[in-house]
Amino acid sequence: MVKKSAVSDVLKNVIEQLDSLDTEERSRVIRAIQVYFGQSAAPASGDAYVGEGDGAALKRPPSGAAAFFDRKQPKTKLEELAVAAKYREEAESAETSSQEQLKAIFDSARRHFDSKNFRRDIENARGRGLFLRAAARNEFKLSSVGQKMVDALPNRSATEELGGGRKRARGKRKG
Repeated sequence: MVKKSAVSDVLKNVIEQLDSLDTEERSRVIRAIQVYFGQSAAPASGDAYVGEGDGAALKRPPSGAAAFFDRKQPKTKLEELAVAAKYREEAESAETSSQEQLKAIFDSARRHFDSKNFRRDIENARGRGLFLRAAARNEFKLSSVGQKMVDALPNRSATEELGGGRKRARGKRKG
């Protein structure tokens, strides 16, 4: 049997570590710990999934790329690319994404991936400030505007305030 002092020391260390995280990260870590130890994780706000039928109870929300897309509800191809990149950041701790990696996320989410027009779409997304070029060739990094836009989805008014859907203003050439 574990002594009370050992338990309190572990708890103190865990609290110190969690205290350094923001609220959203802290919630994710706590849910991950609960899942790891086989406890039922309480759904995060907005993540509740209610089944159909007479005695439908609160169930654990579906996980994976499909659930992430369903929760974010992207409406345009540019939003879909940003959502896929954000999913990779969260699920795979990836900072950059290539066309093949994003295609794999789309396939996992059971969404159409337009390979023929990928270059056009990613350049349009870059032009709107959602992506940056990464150090490696043919890899892209979600910008801070892109991250904030995906975090705000599906709230359309909040995404418009961020300017993620608008073209960047370009100055006139002097000449």
